[in-house]
Amino acid sequence: MRLTERPASGPRALIMLKTTLSLALYLVLPSGGELAGLHRSQERTAFVGATVHTMVPGETPRILTLVLEGERIVALAEDLELAPGTRQIDVAGRHIVPGLIDAYAHFDPDHDALYTAVGVTCVRDVGGDRLPLLLAREPRHRNRIPGPALLTAGALIGGDPPVTPQAVSLQNEHSAEKFLPILFDEEVDFLSIHPSLPPTAWRKTIELAHAQDLEVWGPPPAGQTIGEAIAAGQDGFHFLDGLKPDGVSWDIVQGAAFRPAVAALKDSKRPLVPLLVVSAILLENQGQGAAHLSLLDLLDPIYESWWKAELADRIELMSPENRTRVQRMLDKKTQLVGDLAREGVTLLPGSAGAQPWLFPGQALHRELALWVEAGMPRGEVLQRATRGAAQALGLEGERGALFVGALADLICVSADPREDLGVLLDPDYVCVRGRVLERRDLADLLETLAARKRALRSDLQRPLEIAAPPGPRTFGEQQEASVESGDALVLDGTVETRLLGQRISGERFQVWQLAGGGTGYCGRIRYPSADQNVEREVVVIQVLHAGELQSCYATLRQADMVLESCGLWVAGTWRTRTRFNGQPLRENESIGTHPRCVDLSSVTSLLILGQTELGARIPVLHMREGLEVDSVTWMSELDDRGNHQVRTPFGQLAFRLNEKGAPERVMQRRGTGVLETSLRDFDAFGGGGLPLPPAKKAAPASASGEAEED
Repeated sequence: MRLTERPASGPRALIMLKTTLSLALYLVLPSGGELAGLHRSQERTAFVGATVHTMVPGETPRILTLVLEGERIVALAEDLELAPGTRQIDVAGRHIVPGLIDAYAHFDPDHDALYTAVGVTCVRDVGGDRLPLLLAREPRHRNRIPGPALLTAGALIGGDPPVTPQAVSLQNEHSAEKFLPILFDEEVDFLSIHPSLPPTAWRKTIELAHAQDLEVWGPPPAGQTIGEAIAAGQDGFHFLDGLKPDGVSWDIVQGAAFRPAVAALKDSKRPLVPLLVVSAILLENQGQGAAHLSLLDLLDPIYESWWKAELADRIELMSPENRTRVQRMLDKKTQLVGDLAREGVTLLPGSAGAQPWLFPGQALHRELALWVEAGMPRGEVLQRATRGAAQALGLEGERGALFVGALADLICVSADPREDLGVLLDPDYVCVRGRVLERRDLADLLETLAARKRALRSDLQRPLEIAAPPGPRTFGEQQEASVESGDALVLDGTVETRLLGQRISGERFQVWQLAGGGTGYCGRIRYPSADQNVEREVVVIQVLHAGELQSCYATLRQADMVLESCGLWVAGTWRTRTRFNGQPLRENESIGTHPRCVDLSSVTSLLILGQTELGARIPVLHMREGLEVDSVTWMSELDDRGNHQVRTPFGQLAFRLNEKGAPERVMQRRGTGVLETSLRDFDAFGGGGLPLPPAKKAAPASASGEAEED
């Protein structure tokens, strides 16, 4: 990977950012958060005069009074006599339907208001950054906006190399037995697999998941047909590509080729999320529509950069021939969805938001409109997005229909959605678990979100100030002394990391030569935000003796949440202890390999690599979200310009150190995205800093020169 390579964008970019950006998590706002002023009492509330589409089998829409109390529907009948003190909302002439369910999304908790504003009251996330997702799933966080109920797979499960930095990588059935219990202990809602999962690991994943009463969803693994996947026990499927024969492109596939897969889905009653919208979006130039561009104001700036880069790449490649090919693919997929519906296959709507130009919440409505284009009656589409989805996902007793005892998730709109599904995009009321949000409340939620994003954009224009990291002898938050007499600070500097031109983090790094021998590498990383409660900070301290890592201390802090990991090389093993807010989380975990450094997205690890011999297989502890560690191997070498080229299981990285050992520039590929880190300032205090080993000093003089231009 050359240091002059143009940054890339792609469908995996945001998944990478779920760690790097911390998703702008608004998980720790004070109680009440953005709900100030919204109706949130436990009083009984009655919607009076609307035509209610209960979606209960056998019931037709009719004018009913719907009463809710707390988060439940407590009464639903004609001519209902209301108890004294009941709050009455006159909705005569309007229509009430259950809240919508999005069965496939890349969820970002910062998008809660976007889902709620268009009546999406339940979202199923297919896996990303586990810790934020699992925290976001908790009721106190779901009730803050309030946001849609969240079901999550925690992490995507694939093969080796990992599909994303946060994915669980399984090479065989033994690795499945080792890693899947972590997901089980975290009580994920289902498992989500990638086609790269090897057959042996795939079958073991299904076996172990079913033993935990969990379902396994995803495309069929590479080389497996839908029928074979059903026979192996896979519970549900994503995308339409698995329905065509392996190796046959959409350009030439004919309808008869789908018949075996359609029959297998019909007979087995296995559900499928087709995701037509993912293909439809490829035919549009969203940069030409003011409506599309104005929606970007509600997203983090990194989404705007990512989406616009994706659009530029797509439009550049969109020749008339390519447009014809994509249109032909969409036409075939649309026809296939219509055929699946007519055959009685269980179809669930999903949005794939927030992939490029699939706006959270609104993309689901776009998918429903495509189903209508496929020939489905609007009433059937509405049923599949409510009761049908709830049935397929095991939520039937709680969601998807309106009946006494059900969760009060509903949408009140101005006209009959069986005549125009578009009215669902502009609700008069949305009720989320009994929380009544009027039109003005929904508008206020979006304006508050837009204000946050304006503040964030402004904040990103200001220099990022970062305090010095703790000293090299810090080993736990309670230890006061961090520097001893004789310790010498030899290098101090700051770097900034950007993706698609947007600053996403900054790091202050220091290198200490320790009295009595050894070197301490200390870093403090800030992931900035306009909201102090959201901002995340990572501290990492690595101490080496004779080129071997002897200890590591790391913390991840966000508001009042502190995750802390301490590691030591002792008695021939690497032992770690992890605590959350001072309470033990994982104790005495051990790894037999002696690591050279810990990978926590800190430049301190690159400074250590700069001191490592060439051509070496470097044992590294990769620290995942949650500060869990995996033992991996990196390979490092110098290119013809003196730049370090490093191969890791998670992608490539290249970096260049200056004559004092400070990191001038770093480029790191993760999936299809490239992070760029550049040196902002440094100080070697008049000394040599952290000089390179003699073998590396002999590299070409151009190693420290300016980067080539593309």
